Amino acid sequence: MAKKQVKTPLDLLKKYAKIFKKSNFDMSLETVKSTFAHVYYIWRTLKPELPYEDALSLYGGVWDSVAEVSVASAKRILGIDEVKNIQQLGEIMQYCFTVVPCVYETVKSTPDEVIGHILWCANPCYGPADNIELRHDYYRQEAKLSVQYIRTVARLCGMEDKAFVDQDLFQCRDGSTDFCRIIIRKK
Repeated sequence: MAKKQVKTPLDLLKKYAKIFKKSNFDMSLETVKSTFAHVYYIWRTLKPELPYEDALSLYGGVWDSVAEVSVASAKRILGIDEVKNIQQLGEIMQYCFTVVPCVYETVKSTPDEVIGHILWCANPCYGPADNIELRHDYYRQEAKLSVQYIRTVARLCGMEDKAFVDQDLFQCRDGSTDFCRIIIRKK
């Protein structure tokens, strides 16, 4: 019996690009726009309709679902059945951000600490451009959800008791940094 070939996100991109008669670049760009537009419009809809904590919880549930799918895909693609150390968690974290999609670079990887930088994210391109107060409000919530997302990734990898996971720099929220920083430290 022939071994089933694992499909990567790139394989799927190429498949759909061919179906829609688009270049890989154009298909990638449309996917990024669609993903982040949906994120923004979910927030835009929930914000006026629900109390802050309820909206944040519901919105966070969307990102928890993205984390579940991304972690499962990362484990399959990277060939990791069980996450045994923070360096493997760092590899999975990089994969999870890359497929969102973001440009993610691991800048440090030791047995005790993994640091990743998100060098580009589409999120700053969306969000309210016409009102600075709404913009700050949106990105304040996005920062909370980004931390929730990375902690969900750690939990799904079975590492919440073995690793301290945090984000201390946010490109869209802080305005004083050119990257977001994800920190994973051995407890």
